[in-house]
This record gives sequence, structure tokens and C-alpha cells, in this order.
Amino acid sequence: GYDFAKFSPRGVVSPVPTIRYIYQGDGLLLEALPTIGISGAIVLGILLIIFIIQVLKALNINGKEKKYLVGLLSASIILLMNITIGQTSGGILIVAILILVLTVFFSLNNSSEINYYNVDLKGISFKRFIVAVGIFLVLVGLLMGGIYTGRSYLADYYLRQAILTEDSAKKEDMIKSAINIKPEEGVYHSKLGQVLLTTIIQKQKTENKDNDKEKIKQLQGEALFHAKRGADLMPNDVKTQKFLGTTYELFGQQNINELESLYKKIIQLDPNDIQQYIKLGDVYLGKFKRGAKEEELNEALKWYNKALDIQPRAGFVYDRIATVFYQKNDLDQAIINTIRAIKVSPRNIAYQFTLGVLYQLKGDDKDVAVAEKIFKTLLQKTPRNIDVLTQLGLLYEQTKHIDVAKEQYETILKIIDEEDKLKSLKSVYEEFIKNLDDGKLNIQKNSLKIVNDSESTDDNQESDASENENLNLKNEQSENINANDDLQKSGKIITITVGVEGPINVRSEGALTGDKITKIKKTDKFEKLEENDKWVKILIPANGEQKELVGWVHKKFVTE
Repeated sequence: GYDFAKFSPRGVVSPVPTIRYIYQGDGLLLEALPTIGISGAIVLGILLIIFIIQVLKALNINGKEKKYLVGLLSASIILLMNITIGQTSGGILIVAILILVLTVFFSLNNSSEINYYNVDLKGISFKRFIVAVGIFLVLVGLLMGGIYTGRSYLADYYLRQAILTEDSAKKEDMIKSAINIKPEEGVYHSKLGQVLLTTIIQKQKTENKDNDKEKIKQLQGEALFHAKRGADLMPNDVKTQKFLGTTYELFGQQNINELESLYKKIIQLDPNDIQQYIKLGDVYLGKFKRGAKEEELNEALKWYNKALDIQPRAGFVYDRIATVFYQKNDLDQAIINTIRAIKVSPRNIAYQFTLGVLYQLKGDDKDVAVAEKIFKTLLQKTPRNIDVLTQLGLLYEQTKHIDVAKEQYETILKIIDEEDKLKSLKSVYEEFIKNLDDGKLNIQKNSLKIVNDSESTDDNQESDASENENLNLKNEQSENINANDDLQKSGKIITITVGVEGPINVRSEGALTGDKITKIKKTDKFEKLEENDKWVKILIPANGEQKELVGWVHKKFVTE
């Protein structure tokens, strides 16, 4: 598996994980290529051909062993096909070796050709033959019943049964039985982590979420433990290492430096998987957003460009590069790379939307006109797209066309009235219109947030705290901060209470659209710096895992 992942040429393994069919060589042929090489695999193939030719030649020789040889040759060919083109179990492999040896034995017996080794059964009595076979079977039995082999077979049996069953609880119990028998085998730990991960996802979908929270928390701890244990026991197994990375990403309980090291290790194991380059770039981009130096942006750019070296037509990589240049305040380069993303993926509306926002952010009359044209074109394709209508409304506010801006928000209200799932947004746009009627703009600053393909929204404890803020726009490009928020300096010491619902998100801005920069995991006191009507800005002291941070938490969790 190590050799196959590391040395397989580009194109053998798909760069997209969802269609990554081949993880390692299955069968004798694909195991031979990355281990004994192309020349070794050719020699092995020649040996197999010679074997079959010799047996066929032996069939032309008259002898009483011919009837055995016909059956053995048939069995040998079937077993060789099984071993060559697919995975096989240890038991089948042992049977195959025994049958191949017997086939060679009978093919050499009674050969009339000169210089062939001649084996004759005439001098062996039937009784002695039976005794010899009995001794052989006893030796094989001792081997199979040995401590190591016996444990391996029994543990593999439980794993096989776990794979065959549909019941997740039974799967978990069977794999735990395999681990109890052979705890040093990393595959069992990794498989158990995958089963636990599936169970967690199923529980998160159930209606009884409150009662399952503690159980989910416990399962997350178990899944992380076994994912890490499997990776520790199989340090050169790329599949196990990637599963550990996936587990970290889903649960968000990793140190960012640890995640950085893991992605670099996976890249060494599988240098042709562009997803790991992208994830590593995302780590550096995330570090910058958390207050690190601009060098982190250069690192992110370096890894994104390496991904492009492998897959030049990856639109989502250009999209990320555009994000880096946006963070560098280089809007021209951000626009260039967004255009490249659109050329690769011309049907991707999110890239086109981002391009419009970038032009809007440039602020010149000519650029704003380009942005307006882009938004109007998108509305022709998706006339009920609330994201586009919102941004177009903000653009008209920016250009002082207040009445036209109100028309956009009124259109959104009509769409909301027709769709129940959008009801929670109604008060947001009603307030937008009210602000305009009162002579206030709905935007104090207009910033861009590009949601990368690897990002996903998550339901957390803030979601029910403020329906008015829950815009949850996919590809959220702007932060709508009302001009009348009147942030105030405080300097007071406050208490942040962490309840049973779990850690509290700390965000970069006083809104749900702000990036999550860290989590508060236990109740503690913090210095309050500022506040608005729903959020509080706090100072988070440095600790062993992170440096000093400044961020926002929802007032729901604050006690003065």
C-alpha cells in the first residue's frame, strides 16, 4: 500500500477522493508492480506461463496420475486467476500453495523427457502415504492453531462478519472483539473509528438531538482515539492517515500544528493527491485569519500552486488562490484567479458571484457597473437567488440608489413568504427596509468571505440564539453590519458559561458570518472589550495551544 500510493504515476489514481477507486494494489499483479517492479512482474508472469505450459505438456503423457493432473490444473488456473486479479484471504492462499505444489508434483511425475526429475509413487505403499499425509496435516494444524496465526484468523473472522452485517451496533461489537484478540493490528482500530463515525452521523440526524448529545460526545472521543491508534500502528498506510485527518476535520478537536504535520506526512505518502495540498494551504490560510503573519498567506499560495502542478484544471484551487490575494488586499490578482476558476468551471455560479463582489469591492464606477452586470446576469439564470438579490441591494445602497435597493429587499420578502424554510430570514430584510426608510444604510463595511469547497456549515449552539442573524448564505460574501450598532468600550470582566451543549464558538466578527477562530471549552472569566446588541468582544489570554486572541461570542453565554 505504501509503495503503490507513493510511486503510482499521475492518472493511475484520481485526484478526487470521491472517485478514488484504487487505494493499493489488489491481487498478485498490482502488488508485484510496486514491490518487485515492472521487470520483476514480467519475470513472475513468465514463470506462471512456464508452469501452465509444463502442466499442459504433462497431460500428453500417459499415466495413471493424469486424472489427478486434470483436476489439479483446473483448480490451479482458477486459484491463479483469483490471486492475480483480486484480493484473497490467508486461507485461500494456503490452499492455493498446496494445490500448486501438488500440480507441480504430478506434472513432473512419469515424465519421459531426458533431464526431468522423475517422481514415482510405485515404491511408496498406500499405508506409508496415508501416514505421511497425516503427519503433514498435523503440522499444518499446528501452524494454523499457533498463537499468532490463530489470533489473526479469529480476529479477521470477526472483522469479516462486521463487514457483512448491516447492524451498526453488531459491527461495533464484532470489531471490538477483533481488537481484543489482536490489539496491535491498526486496521481494526481504523475500521472501528469508521463505524463509530457512521453512528455519530446517524445520531446527529435523529430528532432527539438533546438526549443524544452526551452519547455523541462520548462516541466522538472513541472515534478519535481509534482513528489515531490506527494511524500510529500503521504510519505508512496512507488510507489510515487520511481517515485520521477526516476525523480531525469533522470534530474540530485537533491542534492546528498537529493537523499541519499530518497533511505534510500524507503528501509524502501520496504525492499525487491534490486534496492534501489544498487542505495544507487551507491550514495556512486559517492561521492568517487567526492573526498570524502574512508569511502564512505565502505558504498557502505555495501549496495551492503545487496542487495546480498536479491538476492544472482545478477551478476550486484558483478560487482559493483568489481568496489568498483578497486577504493580501490585492483585488486585481483575486479577480484574475477568479476568472481562471470560471474558465475551468463556467457553470459554477459561486465563482461568478465572487467575481461580482470583487469588482464591487474595488469601488470605482466602472468596476461597480461590471459587478451590477454580473449580478443581473446571474439573476437571469437564478431569479430567486437570495444571495444575489441581497448583494445587488447592497450595491445599490453603495451607489445611493436607495429606492432600487429597497426593491431588491422587497423581492426577497416575497420569495421568503412563498417558502417556509426561509421564514426565519423575514425579520432581517424587514429591518433592512426600515433602516433605509429611516435614512440608515445596512452596510458599514462590505467585506468578502469566499467559502471554499472544503468548508461546510455546522449547526451549533448559536443557531437558535439569533434568528435575525442566521442568514447562512452559501458563499457568504458580505457582513451586514447596521450603521446604528454603536459599539461601546467596556473593559469589564465577564463570565462565559459553557453548558451541556458543548464548547462556545469565538468568531472574528460580531455576527454568525464571522469566521470561527477558536472555541471556549470550559466556563471562565474574560476581559470584555466591546459589545453590540447581540455580541460581546473579548480578550482570550495565550495558552499552550494558541497565542492571545481577540474575538466575539454571543451574549447568550455572557454574565456581567
